[in-house]
Amino acid sequence: MTSKSTDERRTPRWFFEACDRLWGPFDLDAWAAKWNRQVERYCSVERSVYELRPRARRTWGQPPYSRGQLDKALGFGREMVLKRRWGSATFLIPIDPSTDWWKRHIARPEGAKRRVDWLTGELPAPFNHEAYRLVSERLAVTVAPPNQRLAFDPPPWLPPRELEKFRGAKQPSVVVVFERNK
Repeated sequence: MTSKSTDERRTPRWFFEACDRLWGPFDLDAWAAKWNRQVERYCSVERSVYELRPRARRTWGQPPYSRGQLDKALGFGREMVLKRRWGSATFLIPIDPSTDWWKRHIARPEGAKRRVDWLTGELPAPFNHEAYRLVSERLAVTVAPPNQRLAFDPPPWLPPRELEKFRGAKQPSVVVVFERNK
C-alpha cells in the first residue's frame, strides 16, 4: 500500500532537464501520473510499469519512497537493464546508505567487486559535486549526488493549509543510473 502524500511528487523541471541532458533523452517515465510526468510516455498506478514491462531506450523514474517500494523499484530497474528491455535507467532517490536496498542495489550491485572511478569536476551543475561509478562485469551504476534537498512540486490536490508542511525531500537526493557495461 502506498500513500499519496509519501509517493506522489514532481521533480522540479530544471533538475529533470539537467538529468535529461546528461543521461537522456528519456523516452519513458516509469513511475508517474499525468500531472507529474516528465515525458509523454509514462507508467502509472493504473498502468503499472511492473505489469507492462515496456521497452525503452532511456528510462527516467522517481519511484515511490514508501516502505519497500524503493527496493522493489531499484531491483526492477536493474533487471530491466540487465535483460536489455531498457537501455539505461536513471532514478532520483533519497540518499540512504544505511538501508538494505542501498547496499543491495547501489553499493555492491550483483555482489561484484567494485571499482571506483572518481568523476569530481567532470559533471556540469547541478552535479558538480563528488560522483562515482561502481562497476561490475555486467552493470555500471553511476551515482551523482546533487548534495541538496530538492524542493519537489506539491501535488495539485494538496489543500492550501497543507502546502506549509510540504517542503519536498526530507533528506538529500541522489541520481542513480543503471546501464550495461559495453
